[in-house]
Formats: sequence, C-alpha cells, structure tokens
Amino acid sequence: MNPFQLIPIGTSPAWYNPGEPNSGFLLEAGDSRILVDCGSGVIARYLALFGAKQPIDAVVITHVHADHCLDLVPLKYGISLGTLDWQPQLWLPPGARRRLDRLVSTWDGGGDFFEDAFEVREYDPGEAFRVGAFDCSSIEVPHYVESFALRFEHEGSSFGYTADLGPNEQIIPFMQGVDVLLAEAALPEDADLSAPDRGHITASEAGQIAASAAAHSLLLTHVPVENGFEAALTAARSKFVGPTRLATSGECYPVAQRLAAVR
Repeated sequence: MNPFQLIPIGTSPAWYNPGEPNSGFLLEAGDSRILVDCGSGVIARYLALFGAKQPIDAVVITHVHADHCLDLVPLKYGISLGTLDWQPQLWLPPGARRRLDRLVSTWDGGGDFFEDAFEVREYDPGEAFRVGAFDCSSIEVPHYVESFALRFEHEGSSFGYTADLGPNEQIIPFMQGVDVLLAEAALPEDADLSAPDRGHITASEAGQIAASAAAHSLLLTHVPVENGFEAALTAARSKFVGPTRLATSGECYPVAQRLAAVR
C-alpha cells in the first residue's frame, strides 16, 4: 500500500530539456497509480523507472497539446498490439475527444482509436469525479486550447496541478490550502507579460499563486533549461516562503507527509 505521493515522470516544456520527457506526473495512493498528463517520452521513461508489471490505472489529461498528451498513442499501441497487460481509464477534458480524433485522423485512425485500449471517460469542470483512490476536481484555466487545472484529494491530503495557464484569479481559491502545488513556470522573468491572451506564467507568478492560495509547498515544472533552474527557484521564492523545489523526474515527493523545506 503506497502513501499519497507524487513522482514526476517528465517535466520538459513544449520542447525537450536535455534527456527529459515532456509533462507526465504519477500520483500514488493505496493501490492506485494515476498518470496526470502523458506527453512525448513519458511512457518510455515510466517503463524504465517501473517496468511493465506496474500498470497505470488511469490517465488524466489536462489539455490536448503534444507535450501533454502525445504519448497516449504509443501507450495505446503498447496495450492493443504490444505486451502491456494494462486496462487504464482515460479521463479527458471537454473538447479533448474532438481534438484527439483530428490527431489520429492524420494516419486514418478512426473515432474509436483509443477505445480498444482505454476505458474513455470525460470529466466536467466544477464537478468532482473519482479516479482510483482519489477525489478529483477541475477548473478551466486560460491557455491556447481548452486547459484544466486539477486538484486531487486523498484521506485529508491534497495535490494541485495548475496545468498550462495564463494569469487568472480563479486558480487561487481552487488551490486554497493544498499540501503540494505543482505549477508550470514556462516564461522567463524578463518576458513581455503584456499580451492579454498569454497562456503561460513565470516562476514568480507561480510563487504568487502558491502564496495567495496558502499552499504548504510548491514544485515548479515546465521550466526551460535556458531560463535557468536556479533563477526560476529564486524568483518563485521571492513570492512564496514555503518549501519550493524544482520537480525532478524519478524523484518521490510525499503529499500526505508534505514536503520539507529545502533551501
């Protein structure tokens, strides 16, 4: 029986940081193993870390951009044609099925492409749903396609994931009091932040969300290596005084016990 914990599988932005898959984050609690997002390279890294005999019970997608969903394709083939004896649920946000159908149509994949490998379901923003051992909820956040922040609860502990998002006020009450907040920080601190429709935030903005939401701890992800990892941490810590780290592939972060301060 696993405690409530987070293990990043991949943390790259839309392009690869050296040796690092795109977005994918494993949540474990009890006997449940839930993969949140499934970007390019995530399944290969998962198999290298855990092997095929530790199946994923469900995949929950935040939005249909390649760096968050493209490894659904090799995962589907690994289950339907390969040797992965897995039967995961696939939880999609509103609008995602239409976008995925358009994606697989480029190689003549039909509208039922994923159905022979996954139990496909759709979640509704604002309505709670149960995934394995977790109670999950979502809200839509501003991005370039439909994108949904997620919150997972298990036995009194909570984990929140911003997904990809632009500035908005709704994220703060949604993440209020989470034990671990995983926040994207794709933009450098010197980026032009004046665009009204921007779909990403800086590390200092991620820190401000954590502070305003009274989160216990903060993990940064989606940080391009050229932004400087230490610079991103410094910027986030200028706004948030709680434990703040860079999400690292393969590391285990306790949610139920909370992250300890590391400076």
